Amino acid sequence: MIARTLALLHRALRVDARMLRTHLFRAALVGIVIFALSDAQNSWAGAPGLEFFSWLQFYNFWFITFAGATFFPTCVTEEKEELTLGLLKLAGVNPLSLLLGKWTPRLLGAVLLLSVQFPFMLLAITLGGVLMHQAVASYCALAAHLLLVGAIGLFASVVCRKSTGACLLAGTLLAGLILGPYIAIGVAEVLANAGILSDSTAALIAAACGWVLNTSAILRIDAIMATGFNESPLSPQVIANLVVSVALFAASWALFGPCTRNELASVAAGGGWWSRLIRVGRGRPWSMAIPWKEFSLTCGGAPVIVLKGVAYAALIAAITTYSALAMYGYSNPDLSEMLAAIMLTTMLVVLFVEAAVIAARIYRSEIRDQTWPGLILLPRTLPETAYAKLAGSLLTLAPATALLLTGFIIEPEYLEEFLEHVIFDEAILGFGYFMCQIVLFLHLTTLLSILWTWAAWPVSIFFAGFIVIMGNALVGSCCTLSGPVDDEAIFFVGSVCSSVLIVIVHLWIGQQLSRLAAA
Repeated sequence: MIARTLALLHRALRVDARMLRTHLFRAALVGIVIFALSDAQNSWAGAPGLEFFSWLQFYNFWFITFAGATFFPTCVTEEKEELTLGLLKLAGVNPLSLLLGKWTPRLLGAVLLLSVQFPFMLLAITLGGVLMHQAVASYCALAAHLLLVGAIGLFASVVCRKSTGACLLAGTLLAGLILGPYIAIGVAEVLANAGILSDSTAALIAAACGWVLNTSAILRIDAIMATGFNESPLSPQVIANLVVSVALFAASWALFGPCTRNELASVAAGGGWWSRLIRVGRGRPWSMAIPWKEFSLTCGGAPVIVLKGVAYAALIAAITTYSALAMYGYSNPDLSEMLAAIMLTTMLVVLFVEAAVIAARIYRSEIRDQTWPGLILLPRTLPETAYAKLAGSLLTLAPATALLLTGFIIEPEYLEEFLEHVIFDEAILGFGYFMCQIVLFLHLTTLLSILWTWAAWPVSIFFAGFIVIMGNALVGSCCTLSGPVDDEAIFFVGSVCSSVLIVIVHLWIGQQLSRLAAA
């Protein structure tokens, strides 16, 4: 068993050392360090080292959490999708060896990525405000959190058949672990104030959520960065994360056999209730074959549109009910105004998220299945094919768009205020710059999803957002250091430069699609 595990480990480490993604992740961590230095420089006070190290550790926490939702969940699903898992079994690789051989290299790679920051840790100690035992305790907390998110990713990779589902499951579990206690405490408090829930039950829920929060690495880091910290690095958070990690690994080991017994048939056929659902009501595409294919096959078609509409309406109803109960006894809000505000805010966020997902996935299936060259053989130009796919994908934004327009219909004053204070005012330059950044982000997401075929599609969303945020942070730092500047001039020049970048990235996407078509 050890020989097979070491063989997989050795191969994975050698392959990762030659791959571009490893160096890109290292570059991203160095970018996080630069971003933390920039934030600390803008607010340096009596303890610059503590300020810098605090920002660095919080960025590390979210970087590790993102890796748990994108990097670790593909360790087993990539073998399922490439149909090589059966070959590994035929070679005599048992489940434990396979899990260790596929999961451990990624864990070691993440640890090596964090080791890049060791000189900056010494820099923070030298600057003052943070001591060595604080640094050791914080990295112990991060290491335990890394092991936990890695185990969650491994579990999702074992139980799911595809990388997309594994990333979604891991992201949901991590979001529930980090945000779930706060949501549960808030809901219990609101229900108790409204008389729906007893005080004892609310206190019990708060106590249970408090115990979960004590296992959170981000709260542990916040406590470590406090003045006068002098506790052991082996905290309850570290112990709890290690115990849960071992339990998740054991569960992955136990479920590996049942979940991978029929992986060939499941991946190839793609059946199940979801596939049967999205096949309901398919008509003839006639002359709109490519948009129909994108809308019906890739995006799910009309049944998914209906499900999205119901889900979004339920989400808006839940948020509105929570807000009304939270204000119960304190004020008498206008329910129509509250509903419209919640509807507009929620749907704007949903539209942004859906647009990012569409940008990341629009060409992924053709590239992965190597059907893009065959699609280009149709009697259409490449732009016609690409824009037809985009048109079919954009149809899935209909539920969120309809609910957004409904919010404006409920409260037309919001639309009037938007037109008066944004469109027909000097703020139009700032709004234009903001929209340019969103369009640039979507273009970068599409480009990275085409270039980085080795990564799960959420990785392209993360790095595109990282590039845009870091670019704006760099511009903001330069403007701050240069002294007083005219905001309108900055927004105008920034919009022009962003438009040029959008055109360049747009042409780059076309060039990459042409290259893939000729491959």
